Parts: sequence; structure tokens; C-alpha cells
Amino acid sequence: MLKQRLEILLIGLLIGACQSTPSKQSSQIEPVDWNNEVIYHVIPRSFYDSNGDRHGDLNGFVEKLDYLKELGVTTILFTPLYESGFYHNYFPTDYKKIDQEYGTMDEYVAFVKAVHSKDMKFLMDMETQYAQGENIWFQESYKNPGSQFDDFIYYTDSLNEYPEQIFLPTKSALTEFEAWPGNKHHIVFLDLDNPRMKQWQIDFYSYWVDPNGDGKFDDGVDGFRIDHIMDDLDYKGLFTNMYNDFWKPIFEACQKINPNIFVLGEQSNWNHYGDEMVSKSGATAAFSFPLRFALAGGAGVHDMYTDPDALGVKMNPERIHSVV
Repeated sequence: MLKQRLEILLIGLLIGACQSTPSKQSSQIEPVDWNNEVIYHVIPRSFYDSNGDRHGDLNGFVEKLDYLKELGVTTILFTPLYESGFYHNYFPTDYKKIDQEYGTMDEYVAFVKAVHSKDMKFLMDMETQYAQGENIWFQESYKNPGSQFDDFIYYTDSLNEYPEQIFLPTKSALTEFEAWPGNKHHIVFLDLDNPRMKQWQIDFYSYWVDPNGDGKFDDGVDGFRIDHIMDDLDYKGLFTNMYNDFWKPIFEACQKINPNIFVLGEQSNWNHYGDEMVSKSGATAAFSFPLRFALAGGAGVHDMYTDPDALGVKMNPERIHSVV
């Protein structure tokens, strides 16, 4: 059995104006109160290995649902499940494929149904702003203007030689990032302002809400965690006003299918309370990182792009009570 990992989430439930008009198929759904959920956040491959390949998997979770329920867990939150060259499964090679070390699509559906049969919930982790170099969208469009995926990757030149890359200045040479255990990958930006890409994102998120389209949602997620959500992506000035122009239409589309869909945004700046993100994007909640730092007595951090303040987080007790 792999070593289990439990992460305690301190989530400020900024329940806001993200309720959309229910669809006909979902108009009779009882509202869910997310304030009392106990969320278990875990990398699936570090939990329970059901087939002896040394990777935790979906079937391993199904086997241990009673154990998790006995602990008091009411909601399970995974790191991403989609196919990726990174061990944590962010930056996918294929958004629509389940990592084969976790299982198959059929096993994923069986897992979600098993979670719901225990009166528990499941949140899917998403970071859909980037793609890995092995993704077919990049493979077919790189140095190939006019590719069918030309609209999906953001290039800064007409010859598709300079994709925008994470952590690097615009028009940097194509650079590999080293990942554990020594693998190297490119990480490029999706063209998030392109109408075709925006529609793809809406369709992609909507699919997981009700995979078989029967309106019962027994096979659908109960919500999403949005990783690294920013209004100006990576502070590059390329994709701005993203809360309203990019994320809000996605969340509204999902909540039109199922009004109870819960959206937990991980604000990039961990010194922020997240209330601006919630109000502008229509997310349901944000992480209470400032509260976490205050409780732990530790210094705060901004994000991966800016230096932390010398004095860390400065807490205002009245401010905490107004947003948590």
C-alpha cells in the first residue's frame, strides 16, 4: 500500500451570486449547503493501489470509501486525472483521457457512482490554461501555420515558431522544464481568447457535469477546483479580464446544467482573500490562505511570480470575519 496523504483545506466559503437559471432537467434539484463539507484533498496515486503496479488508482478509492466515510470525509478532491507526463497530472498531454495508471473511463464513472452511493461528493481538479508539449494541439500546430489546431495554442508569430510559455518572457526559445523523476517537457499557453478555444472549454467542463446526458448526475462531478485562477494570466498582459470573459461563461454553463455545481477557485496570490475572484468569476468559494497563515503563525507568500512581503501576511480580524 502506498503512503496515504491527507491535506486539510481551509476554504473560505464566499457563497455568492453564481446561481444561474436552472435547466428544465435540473429544476427539481434540492440545493446543497457546502458550508459543512469535510473535503479530503489527495493525489490519487499516493492513496491505495488496487492492482499492485505501485500507483494508487480509482479502484483503490472505491475499495476504501467506507474507510474514508468512517473518518468523516464527505467530499473527495483529487489532483487532475487527465493524461500527463507529470506525476501530478497538471499540464495534460490529452485532456479527455484518464491517466491509465489511475484506470479507464469506465472505472472513473464507476468511481463517481460509488462515491454518490455513499452519499459523498466528488470535486474534479482542473488547470485548463496550458498544454504539455506532447499534446496533439501543440504537436500538429508547432511551425505549421494553418493546422487544424492553430486556434488552440497561443503563438506570438505568424510562423508558429514561438508559442507562449509558462514562466518565460514572450518570444523565448522553446524551453524544456525538468520534472520528477527527470523527465523533460514543454509547457505552452492555450489561446484563451480564441472563440473556438473558449467554446471547447465550455463543452469540456460541461461534459464532466453529466457525462451521459441523462440529467441524473449520478455519474457527474459535484464541482471543480480551479487551479491557479487569475484575472491576468501569469501577469503577462496577454489574457486579461479572465474572471468575467473566460471563467464566468464556463461556470454559468455548468450551473445551468446542474445548479448545485460547486466551484472552488484557487487564487494565485495566496495573500488575497479571493473575494474579488469569487464576485467577478461566479465561483462559489475561494481558499482562505490568509487564515491558514494566521492559524499556522507562518509568513505569507504572494505567488510564484512575486516576492513575499518581508513581514508576511498582516491580518485584520474584522476582515477575516467579513469574508469567511
